[in-house]
Amino acid sequence: KAEQIALIILPKNPSKYDPYTSYDNFKARFDKIVDYLNNEWLIEIEEAKLIKLERLDFNYDHKNKLPYFIDYIVNNPPPGNEGEEVVNIQTTLDYNLTEKIDEIAKNTIIPQMWKEVGDYWILIVDRETNDLKVMIWWIDYYSTDWQVNSTTSLRQVGSTLKPFTYLLAFKDLWYTPDTKILDLPIQFDTVDWNTYSPQNYSLDYKWEITLAEALSQSINIPAVKLLNEIWIIRLYNFLKDLWISSFNQDIDYYWLALTLWVWEINLYELLQAYTIFANEWEFCNINIFKKDNCTQIIEKEYVDMINTILTNRYFKLDWFPINSNLDFEDKEVFVKTWTSRNFRDNYSIWFTKNYMIWVWAWNKDGTYMKWVSWASWAWEIFKNIVNYLEQEEDFREKIVYDNNNLEYLEIISPLNKSIYKLENSIKDNQEIKLDFQTNISFDNLKWYINNIEYSEDFFKLKKWDFEIKLELYNDNKIIKTNIVNIKVE
Repeated sequence: KAEQIALIILPKNPSKYDPYTSYDNFKARFDKIVDYLNNEWLIEIEEAKLIKLERLDFNYDHKNKLPYFIDYIVNNPPPGNEGEEVVNIQTTLDYNLTEKIDEIAKNTIIPQMWKEVGDYWILIVDRETNDLKVMIWWIDYYSTDWQVNSTTSLRQVGSTLKPFTYLLAFKDLWYTPDTKILDLPIQFDTVDWNTYSPQNYSLDYKWEITLAEALSQSINIPAVKLLNEIWIIRLYNFLKDLWISSFNQDIDYYWLALTLWVWEINLYELLQAYTIFANEWEFCNINIFKKDNCTQIIEKEYVDMINTILTNRYFKLDWFPINSNLDFEDKEVFVKTWTSRNFRDNYSIWFTKNYMIWVWAWNKDGTYMKWVSWASWAWEIFKNIVNYLEQEEDFREKIVYDNNNLEYLEIISPLNKSIYKLENSIKDNQEIKLDFQTNISFDNLKWYINNIEYSEDFFKLKKWDFEIKLELYNDNKIIKTNIVNIKVE
């Protein structure tokens, strides 16, 4: 009888009286109904007492193990099944692999909680078959606040569209990775008689560089200049050919900022567009139900140029140091990343010998992640995933560096030219961790904040401009120095 009453309660308000998430509401409603039955002489008082004491054994393991994927299948049934009840469908998802990748991600996030990072999602595709193997969103899908499949959501994707711009420049303008371009301030006239001045993420300029350097370091100004040369309509139509359906405005709306993509795009569609690089010239649908045919969109020689740039370790040295989370000595890994200013988003698209991998980290409530640099968070998850998936790889030509000639010291927290915003709602001291990476042997170090020696591991933030300097010592002599500048508002 207690089970029958429990079933009577749920239709009244399933979310309010959900015994899993709102047991107190459920129990109050349960007791009210039992009392009502007793007051109406439908059950005796002793029976009412027994019903209230009866144990209800709830099945806490009843939920779908991958609910967002189940919902995706229901909303996107196999061809020929539209409008029909989804009962038994064979998909490409690998549940055991999904569980393992989720375990890796969770083990990565726990030590990083102090950086105020809470959410991640991951897509993994088999390069040989283009089958979707992993779809993960970490936050509890049954939460009343965030029941959304983030892997198919619309998000700003920043510089991940740059490779497509460079691809068209190689094809249409006959440029090569060695072609030089000036990275200097520039202005463009808009259709409404205003001016557009693109800025680099680093807020500085490299002067004359090659296209390989510009793309591998993800510099904004060269990408915008290239788009101006190849014509916006060319990139616009090319992205549509790659089945990116998120365009809902005319071309003047996007204009030259199209290559920097400050608008929202479907993340699943973007990963699918990157199959053109993973398949070395063919655009392929990501398979969930069955194998689809691939289509040649552009010649292989131009795709090879992009793949060489975004895979070669040498091109990336000015962007991140050797042996960082984005660097692999024994594996050939294609890398394209993006981090939004103030670290609201941190994500990357990669492909290894056998897999395409998408990792995105952010907080769904819109708060900023703290102290996240170019070499951390989403990229830490990625490196752990790669080391698991590609444990043994035959590498035809291992790239080896002489560390004696390539010494580096990098302050990785805070990131140079970062802008931090103090949150008025937080009364306690807001701090930032001081951290660095190096391959140099040293016996002592000193931090300086605006030329004043600082001995703490965390720097207390206040509104000002700060120069943060790190000195490494050996035998009481300075052997290496690195300086970053940040602004606190």
